[in-house]
Amino acid sequence: MSTAKRIIPVLLTLTLVLALTLTTAFAAGSPQGKIYNSSKDFNEGERINIVVNAEGSIALDETTKAFNFIWVANSQKGTVMKINTDTCEVVGEYWTSPQGQPRSPSRTTVDLDGNVWVANRSGNSVTKIGLVENGGWIDKNGDGIVTTSTGLSDIKPWTNAGNADTNGGANTAADECILNYVRTTASGTRHLVIDKNNNLWVSGTIGNRAFNLIDSKTGKILRTEGPVPGNYGYGGVIDANGVMWSASGGTGLLRWDTALPLTGSDGGTWKNINVPCYGIALDKNGYIWTTSYGRDGTNGAVRKISPDGTVVGTFRQGNTYAQGVAVGLDNDIWVAHSMSTASLGRLKNNGTYVGTLRINANNQYGVIGVAVDNNGFIWGTTNNG
Repeated sequence: MSTAKRIIPVLLTLTLVLALTLTTAFAAGSPQGKIYNSSKDFNEGERINIVVNAEGSIALDETTKAFNFIWVANSQKGTVMKINTDTCEVVGEYWTSPQGQPRSPSRTTVDLDGNVWVANRSGNSVTKIGLVENGGWIDKNGDGIVTTSTGLSDIKPWTNAGNADTNGGANTAADECILNYVRTTASGTRHLVIDKNNNLWVSGTIGNRAFNLIDSKTGKILRTEGPVPGNYGYGGVIDANGVMWSASGGTGLLRWDTALPLTGSDGGTWKNINVPCYGIALDKNGYIWTTSYGRDGTNGAVRKISPDGTVVGTFRQGNTYAQGVAVGLDNDIWVAHSMSTASLGRLKNNGTYVGTLRINANNQYGVIGVAVDNNGFIWGTTNNG
């Protein structure tokens, strides 16, 4: 089977984000004080970019590999799921806020250590969940053993007590991979972007659409910028130059150099690009790709935008509507055909339409989100499927 044609429907979600690359070794569920000194010991649990030699030693793998996990927000259930992209098994599921606090998780993004941040769009909060295979956990109960979810519906309790609903407050979560819970300035939280320092930019679509920069370790808000005129905060990306792009969900795309303050009017420290922008992705050449969801009369066209904000192309993608968008390892563009259409469209990076790949014949469970894994397989998430 071609890697470009492997489509795996997953539970309800709006967004996918894959993990990045780092080197580590970790044996889940093992006491922190255990000594590993044999091949049998080292073969326990998950290993990332580590090889075990026959004589019982370990070494760095000569070929660095990306983490083989994908994180999927389950909006109606109020959880985020962790899926092994090699086995297609759900290997963890986590609440996205303390009990009684708003959830409806939607957008996710993965930091440089493989941990995931998930946005609760029903409230004004984000939650950080650690990658246990890379040491992303805190021994909250002091027993030296990690307590965390290991599969679908294995959701550990998270009581709303103490400072659980304040910035940085994840102390009452029984799952030791839940590391931070942060209340944000903007509500309807959707925009999540990791910068080069591994910190998180957050915004949302309701009320004060300001952008918060959150320390990825402590959960402390380091900066607050904006808001500025325009309905941004629906989703975003950041490029290699530190320029952040934020979708409006309707018409308008924010381009802002995060080294500058987000103040003043359009054309000063920031720029509004007057295009429909629902989904947003960044390709290998630094170009931005946006979808329009068919709200502009162009039948769901996708647009390619240069790093300076110039629209360089408007292209058809095989359907009247379009929501999520992702760039494959080959720099091709994959477009989710929306909650009403169970298919994906594929374009070459020059905008040439390649074709449409249907998920099922009866158009059940439209495809909303799309992503690519480290093996080049394409993942499509479905609505109510």
